[in-house]
Amino acid sequence: MLSGLHENDQSPFEVHLSNEFQDIEENDRATDLYRALCNTGWIDASGERNSMSWRSAGDVVAEIRNRLFVNLDVDRDLCMHCQQRREEHQLVEGRKISIGDQEIETTRFRCLESRDQQFWPDQRGNEDYLDFYCAGGEGRVANWIEERMKKIGYQLEASDQKA
Repeated sequence: MLSGLHENDQSPFEVHLSNEFQDIEENDRATDLYRALCNTGWIDASGERNSMSWRSAGDVVAEIRNRLFVNLDVDRDLCMHCQQRREEHQLVEGRKISIGDQEIETTRFRCLESRDQQFWPDQRGNEDYLDFYCAGGEGRVANWIEERMKKIGYQLEASDQKA
């Protein structure tokens, strides 16, 4: 798993995933990657089967996204989907999150354009496996994921589902 580990502690499969999918900023695409890693088999050039549990898949996707968002310079008060301010969204709930040694009050809003839910302050860069775990459709592989996996030398095991 990537979470909390140094890059040299990652499996070759995780290193390849981290390098290839380091650009998945949109929540829907990150969820697609999570689904494609859950309980599926990815066969590498040597014939080795690579697979992950739901939790491991969530950890890997969260770590990839955390690395991405730490390096992005984004206005955290703008919705990543419609670029409207948070006040333009439907209030869902509030909760506390921990970032480092600080506990921060957050409020969850729903983007009226994408129907996706987000927290403010923006949690991007502080995700964990629970942000993806049980998203639904686990084991289904979107075409764009399969194409990118082929590009880095991994074939979907014949018995697994394509979206």
